[in-house]
Amino acid sequence: MDSRRHAKFYLGQWEHQKQGRDSTAPEFNANLHRQNNYPPDIDDGLHVVQDLAPENVAYLQKHEQALVDEGLKPQGLAPAERRIYGLRRATFILTCAFALILVLYICIVGVFGSLITNQSAEIDHLREEAFERPSASTNLPQTTLTAPLATVTWVKVADWEFIGCWEDDSSRVFGDSDKEDTALTNRACANFCDDFEYFGTEFGTQCYCSKTPPKTVAPPWNCNSHCGGSDLTSEICGGFFFLSAWRRNNGTR
Repeated sequence: MDSRRHAKFYLGQWEHQKQGRDSTAPEFNANLHRQNNYPPDIDDGLHVVQDLAPENVAYLQKHEQALVDEGLKPQGLAPAERRIYGLRRATFILTCAFALILVLYICIVGVFGSLITNQSAEIDHLREEAFERPSASTNLPQTTLTAPLATVTWVKVADWEFIGCWEDDSSRVFGDSDKEDTALTNRACANFCDDFEYFGTEFGTQCYCSKTPPKTVAPPWNCNSHCGGSDLTSEICGGFFFLSAWRRNNGTR
């Protein structure tokens, strides 16, 4: 009986003390904070840092940047790059530049290729013409081939026979004597060359004399210069480096 009574007494004392401690816990904590000079927002001696405090925000930003630099955290998504026809701008510009260069190259090759082809055809034509053109010997044969060519000048010169159009050069085929006359005719040149066997008019105003015959015959259309002193438009006095050549008739001296 006594033992039960003692047990109930001690149990009541323990419960009373427990309730006293629980009721005085906030006051005890507040007294502890005041004794240790803790701010009122300290719990168990630890300072609670607000999430939006400036120092906390700065720390978080610095920490995130360190993670980005180390490759541990991807950066934010960059704005979508503008594309042209599905290509990046730099790729599109390079493609257009390459296409322009290619077009210019094709045009240049086409133009120069056409010019080269035309030039080659012209050279081949000149070669064929030079191969087919006959050459005269130093001693002119007495033939009738030159007779029809006399009609080229549409004039006749007494005691002289027209023998056709002949090539001249800078050294002069008829180089024994010469003169320049803006009023030149074939008759005037014949009178000037009366002491020679051959004479020739050239370029409308030039007269040349020679004791030897010309060397290379030329097509008659190369002698196409009008005589400067003739009223007849049909009287021809050679051409540019081409002689309208005449030979003295046999027995006229």
